[in-house]
Amino acid sequence: MRMRNVGLTTLCIGIFFFLPCCQHQTIPDAVTTHNFGWRRTGLSTEAIAAAGSPIEIASIEALQKIGKDAAYPLDGYYVLTTDIDASETSRWNNGAGFDPIGKLNDIKWKGFSGWFDGAGHKITGLTIQRSEQSGIGLFASLTQTAVVVNVILENGYFHGKYYVGALAGENHSNAVAACHSSGIVKGRSRVGGLIGINRGVVEACYSTATTSADDRVGGLVGRNWKGVISESYAAGNVFGHDRELTGGLVSQNDDGIVRSSFWAIDLTDQDKSAGGTGLRSDMMKARAPFDNVGWDFSGMWTLIPGRSLPTFRFQQ
Repeated sequence: MRMRNVGLTTLCIGIFFFLPCCQHQTIPDAVTTHNFGWRRTGLSTEAIAAAGSPIEIASIEALQKIGKDAAYPLDGYYVLTTDIDASETSRWNNGAGFDPIGKLNDIKWKGFSGWFDGAGHKITGLTIQRSEQSGIGLFASLTQTAVVVNVILENGYFHGKYYVGALAGENHSNAVAACHSSGIVKGRSRVGGLIGINRGVVEACYSTATTSADDRVGGLVGRNWKGVISESYAAGNVFGHDRELTGGLVSQNDDGIVRSSFWAIDLTDQDKSAGGTGLRSDMMKARAPFDNVGWDFSGMWTLIPGRSLPTFRFQQ
């Protein structure tokens, strides 16, 4: 699966015909053979026609309407049209902040199931302070049909109980790509800089967020449960009270796959992970380790040798 920026404009509609038959056991083959049909040139004419016009999101107030207003359904198609300053959310709801989009997976399956394209715009200062609530992040839960790409969450604050990540508390989607988080992410268990628990596919993502929890805490993903993490990295400080369930990239990997992914040993302050390769940050400021495992520096990534870790080309 190759997911490249230029918007949801990078998605081929064929993904929806593939997803219903894609159980966790078949994810590895699907990713290896790139059956999801992502294209750097954008959506086909047929895909655009099927998707219809996106609902444009240009404010934090509009973002909060998703799943709470009939005009902003959980299965809608959304595109950010500008950077969003979300710092005011620290004062919302008596200090509880932003209410995560959707709910944790339950019998009614009320997670986000639509398409969300951040279009490379930043959401800065998003605050969620709900220490006794599980399923914390921009999205509480992403379902199998969700597609979330090109989302940049900068300097956010995410505090929950279980299943806590800047982007999503839990991920069932097989199409999360080109997403980045920074700031603070904290909770008790299943806490990750980007995703709390991953049951789907996360590709070409990175987190520099500071993460902390009692256990099952990782720099990118807290727990990888039959999921796939590919072409991604973590480079933010990671702290867990249970050292055996703390990891630089991911803390626990249960029947999942982690490949072509890294964590910065010095920046995470972790010398182990349940998956990925640990390197010093100075080594991660060179292309060689990434080129050796097939990272895409022609369409997705860029770095300044000796000066920067990899970032997305659309962030330049």
